[in-house]
Amino acid sequence: IVGVSLAAVGTATAATGGILLAGGRRIRSDAPGAETQQAYVGALERGERRQVTGAALIGVGAALLVSGILTAVLTSRRR
Repeated sequence: IVGVSLAAVGTATAATGGILLAGGRRIRSDAPGAETQQAYVGALERGERRQVTGAALIGVGAALLVSGILTAVLTSRRR
């Protein structure tokens, strides 16, 4: 059950990261339409922060997913 739980949490974490990454890209691509220079720079920074956070979450989620699968496989072989 530990392996399945790790895999589930990893999947959810990676999916959340993907959503943040895509949102960050959208914010950055919309930045040129900003009304002021300050709004433009702010959008670029906000988008970059979301992209970095999203990429980190994808990495953590992938690690949890792989750990969960390995735990499930190795635990099932002991029985």
